[in-house]
Amino acid sequence: GLVSHPEAERYINQQLERLKQASGISGLPGQAYLFADTVFGGKASPDGNIYIPYAMLQDLESTDELAALLAHELAHTIRNHNSSDLFVQAQKKALVGASLLANYKRGDSGITRASDEKLIENTFAALMVSDGFINPGWTRRQELEADRLGFDLLIAAGYNGDARFALLDRMAIWEERNATAQSQSNALIDQLFMVNDPELKKNATGELLGGPLDKSATTVGSFVNRLNQNHDGAEKRYDSLLSYVDMHYPDAPTPALETRNWQAI
Repeated sequence: GLVSHPEAERYINQQLERLKQASGISGLPGQAYLFADTVFGGKASPDGNIYIPYAMLQDLESTDELAALLAHELAHTIRNHNSSDLFVQAQKKALVGASLLANYKRGDSGITRASDEKLIENTFAALMVSDGFINPGWTRRQELEADRLGFDLLIAAGYNGDARFALLDRMAIWEERNATAQSQSNALIDQLFMVNDPELKKNATGELLGGPLDKSATTVGSFVNRLNQNHDGAEKRYDSLLSYVDMHYPDAPTPALETRNWQAI
């Protein structure tokens, strides 16, 4: 849930407003909130709000690093990227799959036609691909755009661009430390697709449905792993952004990192 820290929230939103002003785009929606989570990185909601894990604040060493985090999430909003959570998407797939399953159970005659089998296979394939659930290339492109535009905003607002690279360094360390947690998250998503209804095994259609559902239960985790592997990690994003900066900002100013006000918070 949300965490209340009025002083920190006020200061964070001051930096967000500075970035919005630097964008040159009027009427950008949203504000920043703190929430209870252990992840390293913010989240941008479709309505433009930015959510920063409260525990992450102690890892940020300057106002410039805070601004780098905000600029990246603001860039997602400006680019209208879909920021829906992967777990919510998985729940949606499970609900639609359950609806399909219920329809087949109601009309089950004990006889399965070849066309029914093909329909089931196609439906589950569509469920897995829809909404970008298995679309690593699209996610990679989003992050690349947000990294670059976020850096543009950071420089335009007068912050030190080195802060973005410091943030990516810390993100790489966090990714390594939390590999186990990601595996546990994938296992939880797997459970959303499990079929545990013993009644299904009593008829032909149930056996047919059980196959694709059980298969999805054992393979969706691998899909998520592939998504994470193809979604560039912090180290690759660092290198990609560095190439962009070398090309477009060879003489960018590097003002002193602002630490006094941030440490006071």
